[in-house]
Amino acid sequence: LFASFSALAQKKKWVEENLPGYDKQKYHYGFSLAAHSSFNKIIYNNEFDSIPNLSAILPQASAGFSIGFLVNARMSEYWDFRFHPNIAFYETRLNYHYAGSQGNEGNVREELIEGTRIEFPLLLKWKSSRHGNNRMYLIGGIKPILEGGKRKDEDSTEDRVELLRSDLALDIGFGTEIYFSFFKFSPELRFSYGLSNLLASRDNDLTRGLDRVTYNSVTLYLNFQ
Repeated sequence: LFASFSALAQKKKWVEENLPGYDKQKYHYGFSLAAHSSFNKIIYNNEFDSIPNLSAILPQASAGFSIGFLVNARMSEYWDFRFHPNIAFYETRLNYHYAGSQGNEGNVREELIEGTRIEFPLLLKWKSSRHGNNRMYLIGGIKPILEGGKRKDEDSTEDRVELLRSDLALDIGFGTEIYFSFFKFSPELRFSYGLSNLLASRDNDLTRGLDRVTYNSVTLYLNFQ
């Protein structure tokens, strides 16, 4: 009986290692599917209070998705470099709040902008030691971004906040790697903080009261290699 319990305990401790030579390879390739929530961060300047009737410009978080290709280069036992270009489909919502007159309730005008962003993350990844078929990692780096296309209401004659078509962001995240028999699966949560001021001009009543506009997002990546 004691021998049986001992054998069972040893069996639980031992796990068959999938893809045993995987981590020794110099390069790995794969693809990713992702879902994100994004929003613009707006900072006013001292002129904002002097804009007639306008009380606030408030961004609203919106959902989107992306698909991408990744190249992972092994630098050492615990460090990798990753290039992760992807195409992100997103929505940007801005709510313009106008004050009412003589105690009347004001109104809100919503602007919806749908677009495509081509992203080029350049990332460093630190990996923990592998335990069986799992390991944790931290990842971070910079992400140049180009606007691939944008759709909005061009017929509207109302003023709007015009944004630049390029950006630079700081990405920070973490994930886990799960080794299967024929591939590695890595769910990853990454936070992106826009570094560039996206405000294109201050030539209308809305934008002259703004100092800075940035783009931030939270993304869940499902990576397959």
